[in-house]
Amino acid sequence: MSNRKVPKAMEEKFNETSKIIEEFCSEHLNHEYEDLCVDLCAALCRKRPSPLEKGRAKTWACAIVHAIGSANFLFDPEQDPHMKAKDLYLNFGVSSSSGGTKSREIQELMDVNFFNGQWTLPSKLEDNPMIWQLSVNGLIIDVRNAPRELQEEAYRQGLIPYIPADKDKEDKKREDKASKCQGSKIIEFPGNKTKSKRKKNLTEKERKQLADEIISGVYECDYADEAIELAKEALEMYENCSQAYIVLGDVSDCSNLERKAYFQKAVEAAKNELGKEFEELKGHFWLAHETRPYMMAKANLAHYLWDIGHRSEAIKEAKEMLQLNPNDNQGIRWLIVNWLILENDSYIEELLKFYEDDASASIIFSKALLEFKKGNNKEAEKALKEAKNHNPHVIPYLIGKKKLPKQPPEYMGFGDDLEAQSYVFDGGYEAWKNTEGAIAWIKTIK
Repeated sequence: MSNRKVPKAMEEKFNETSKIIEEFCSEHLNHEYEDLCVDLCAALCRKRPSPLEKGRAKTWACAIVHAIGSANFLFDPEQDPHMKAKDLYLNFGVSSSSGGTKSREIQELMDVNFFNGQWTLPSKLEDNPMIWQLSVNGLIIDVRNAPRELQEEAYRQGLIPYIPADKDKEDKKREDKASKCQGSKIIEFPGNKTKSKRKKNLTEKERKQLADEIISGVYECDYADEAIELAKEALEMYENCSQAYIVLGDVSDCSNLERKAYFQKAVEAAKNELGKEFEELKGHFWLAHETRPYMMAKANLAHYLWDIGHRSEAIKEAKEMLQLNPNDNQGIRWLIVNWLILENDSYIEELLKFYEDDASASIIFSKALLEFKKGNNKEAEKALKEAKNHNPHVIPYLIGKKKLPKQPPEYMGFGDDLEAQSYVFDGGYEAWKNTEGAIAWIKTIK
């Protein structure tokens, strides 16, 4: 439980609002939601001035639960607990307009989003990939696989909620074991006379652990040649080190086809490592930790295929990811939805129906665009107004009233300017621009 002290002037409003939250969560959600929502209520009461000073307690209670729910995928039918947004509003007796507006206000004011561990349910922290992804020397990494020193620095800067290496004693034991096998903290380069002997005396599990230790040193390299040497050494130690292939694809001076081959090899290596578990875990990937290297390698491949113009292959990879993990912890649906529209792929209908409760900009603006493409003007206008109500920042970027930054955001919330930028960067603008008359039509909708 976080700090729940509030100013004396806000005590009455806090008590009234938190009581409504507690009763709702007790009946419809769980104690995790209750604790996090009440923590958020207290944090809002400590704001100067507090937004809760004006407005009804039940409206704010509804908005707080909606904000926390949005950040934790409460509206995803694959989640437990799960609730539709319209049912949430109905149970609070609050209109979707009032509840949604105040929820967006809260999300922007308190940075409540999928990427902020402070407002993630404790049970979901470990399964939220975005919390653990950081940019190190231009390379996006999962900090849980990084050296402890890097984890400590990320924690010191408030970028991650805890130090993964300290999560349990077993992790520490594995680190100690790997260190003993390695002999020192200095990674040996190819040519060391003891390396082949070391490898021969290690079990497969120990070789994998040591390969992971070796490849993690890439994030401290200043030059591409150093990273390439480490990647090759990791593969010599353990042939299914998928991250090593990704590093080779990222930093090698090679052709597009050679780079593509490296990324495909990363996917293949990760699949080989899973063995028979690959078939057994279908439909539940990512929840099982051992599947994550495969899903990360596959996402990397899909992105690259799209970037080099191999669009049908990129869509195929993304579709397979959603089949393996319909819960889509990686957010691949937010990307593929734009790809499908651009390629006139009929799978778009199935995808939008499956994720109909997803209130992200990518999904709701795509619904409006799809209706426009089909010529359903009335439905398109209604969908666009709903999308605009969710995130008013998107349209100014689409019609050119607002200029995008040079680089896409590393983090985003829901309904905020960063989400709008992310949507436009990830193919949203291209999808609207390539649909004849779509941009002009947007300008006519008030």
